[in-house]
Amino acid sequence: MKLKKSKMKKYKLRDLEEAAWLVYKKDLSQVEVSKLLGFSRPTISRILKEAKETGIVEIKVNISNKKNFTLKNDLMRRFHLKDAVIAPSIGNEEDIKELIAQKASDYLVKLLKKDDTIGISWGTTLLKVVNQIPNRNLGGRLIPLTGGTGKVANEFHSNNLAQQLAKKLSARSYALYAPAIVDNENAKKIVEEVSSIRSVIALFKEVRVALVGIGALSNKSTVIRSEYYSDEDFIKFKKSGAVGDLCSYLFDCKGNILSSLANKVIGVDIKTLKKIPFVIGIAGGKDKVEAIFGALKGSLINVLITDENCGEKVLASLNGKQKDISDEYLNTEE
Repeated sequence: MKLKKSKMKKYKLRDLEEAAWLVYKKDLSQVEVSKLLGFSRPTISRILKEAKETGIVEIKVNISNKKNFTLKNDLMRRFHLKDAVIAPSIGNEEDIKELIAQKASDYLVKLLKKDDTIGISWGTTLLKVVNQIPNRNLGGRLIPLTGGTGKVANEFHSNNLAQQLAKKLSARSYALYAPAIVDNENAKKIVEEVSSIRSVIALFKEVRVALVGIGALSNKSTVIRSEYYSDEDFIKFKKSGAVGDLCSYLFDCKGNILSSLANKVIGVDIKTLKKIPFVIGIAGGKDKVEAIFGALKGSLINVLITDENCGEKVLASLNGKQKDISDEYLNTEE
């Protein structure tokens, strides 16, 4: 091995090699090596530094998936996220959902604390996440972030998801016995004045970790399949620029909430949502790119769990390499 020339040769080659061997191969501490070689600990530190400069010691960091590591950090930096988790894009749409759900489950096990207050919205991916969470004796509370009764399939209800996750965490679950979306603002005011509903809404400010699905505005999305909106509404939303939904709110490609609908939602308001320390958006697949992009642009979430292909396309959208979102569905044939 040809050694590099050090700027300042202070120590003998034997000292460099011996100190490096003892620290990096024998796993001895610098204090232990200083006693064996008769040098002070600061001197050992300088010897190791010179060993690196001369090439005796070469540091190599092995990352299991360098591409995903880079993608994670790019997403965090470009969208000012607290964290991002990337699942591999393997198999069909359902396979990808399962992989994302597993990543989300692993992440939550590390993030959750004893007696946490956790909020959860609705959707098929969140159901998969709840199914994969292992049993833990954490206690705490599970709060549905949006109304749970209505026309959507019961298994996807926020109330049901809160109840199921609470069982796994040995926590207490609350229920929001109200539809996710009502007809008008007056109906919203009346519903929110019901004492049992008002008491749950008051807990939103105490949530530390929120699990939210990000839905694409399509015929397959939970908010559309729930039949809260008609086909005519769906067409109108698309033409208004909506690309996705989160906690029953519809938003555009910049993350702006459609104001005409915001006063019909029973659940956490966006201002309160943004104050929650960890708002974890869980979604993936090619049909979710525009929705995830909008949620990130609007700072509706601060942690993203998605798949590799989806994450790359989200970054491409930010760099202007994807077709403009609004152009895409304004030109959609009805």
